[in-house]
Amino acid sequence: MERQFEGIGVCSGFLMPHPPVLLPEIGKGRERDAQKTGAACIQVATLAAGFAPQTVVVISPHAPLFSDYVFVYDEPVLTGSFARFGAPDIVCTAEQDTELRTAILERLDGETISAGALSADRIARMGFDRELDHGILVPLYFLQQAGTATKIVGLSSPAMDIAALKRIGQCIAAAARDAGRNVCVVASGDMSHKVNRESPYGEVAEGAEFDRLVCTALDSSNMSTLYRMDPVLRARAAECGYASLVMLSSVFENPRCTRYSYEAPFGIGYCVASFEPE
Repeated sequence: MERQFEGIGVCSGFLMPHPPVLLPEIGKGRERDAQKTGAACIQVATLAAGFAPQTVVVISPHAPLFSDYVFVYDEPVLTGSFARFGAPDIVCTAEQDTELRTAILERLDGETISAGALSADRIARMGFDRELDHGILVPLYFLQQAGTATKIVGLSSPAMDIAALKRIGQCIAAAARDAGRNVCVVASGDMSHKVNRESPYGEVAEGAEFDRLVCTALDSSNMSTLYRMDPVLRARAAECGYASLVMLSSVFENPRCTRYSYEAPFGIGYCVASFEPE
């Protein structure tokens, strides 16, 4: 379905989970247990392709993560494989939008938010990987399968406070306008890792409660509910998508949200949603 976007800036945004098990080559049948999530990922990837974005910005909680620094991948061609998940032949590659990346870094610098890449030595010393992390690779896999062959910018969702995360989202939106780009933003993130007894991490009451509050915020397009989330609740729920979601929600002044699915088949919450300008 073609969704023409006239002008420049962020045309659309999507929340997508990142379990590699969604890929049939990795799930080997287990992906059927998360069928609603897989179908929703295909649906929103098709929607994203319909906007024909020039660049996709993917925010990942599995990129090198810091509490005082926004990591941004810095290779002319960004690539990664699913080798660590037993599928080395599945490789995702995309050209980096260096102009948009520069515009984002300039906007962050103007907000006194430290950001950038890491040297090869520091990456090796800190035990990070130069390749794209699976938080970017899983959404990118679905996007490319749907025909979104665009440039990308990949960055982390840092462990910063709510105000800083919102400013980062606003910087991404401003940078898209600065660079004259039609941009789609994807927040990669799972919900609670302790939703039910199926979880390998255990079950806590806060797991289901966190996911319920996120779904309520999305269903009502009420971001204030999201921003008021108790940090103790978030920590006990063992979530990994909250920071990415706050950054995405702040790209638009008043986003209109649509939730396509939610389930927790392996005890880990998976939520798929879209964000558009009101």
